[in-house]
Amino acid sequence: MAGTGVGMTWRGGAMRSRSAFTLVEIAVVMLIIGIMATLFIPRLPDIGSWRLKSSARKLAHSIGAVYDKAATSKLVYRMTVDFAENSYYFSLLNTDGSFEKRDILLAKETRLPDGLKFLSVQLPGQGKVEQGEAHIHFFPSGYAEFSAIELGGDGDKSFTLIVHPLTGRVKIMDGYQEIGQRADAMAIAQAG
Repeated sequence: MAGTGVGMTWRGGAMRSRSAFTLVEIAVVMLIIGIMATLFIPRLPDIGSWRLKSSARKLAHSIGAVYDKAATSKLVYRMTVDFAENSYYFSLLNTDGSFEKRDILLAKETRLPDGLKFLSVQLPGQGKVEQGEAHIHFFPSGYAEFSAIELGGDGDKSFTLIVHPLTGRVKIMDGYQEIGQRADAMAIAQAG
């Protein structure tokens, strides 16, 4: 006798439920999963690019927080970019003229994620720094040293963060941006 219902079979005069999938059913499900993966996986964002953008945003927020802290506390702060460690941290100028590392709310010592690195820091007075340490100062008068920080990943993708000296605002731009002379650099920082 033929089966009388979905998932039910007649065996030996008694009706029993079927407890396994057929090879055809499994193949159809695998085919559907394969088609869906082919359609949707290429549309997912590149994880490395996402991490780079996220790190650039985090750094921009930290710079803004230190700029605000220097202006409201009327103290001098400094950001140090350490190329060897791929990290950055913030320091406070003490009365003896030395800088002491400080964690500030929203601006803590941070190491870049694996695969990301600092490529350069541009400062008008020092030029382009690509190794050792670079320092960006934030002054109590509400002024920051004009600078550009380039972050990169394993691929060709990079972002340049341009720090506006009068507002502390950080503009994140695709690729390497040469800040050049102060007048040209100010126009880049204010654009957009």
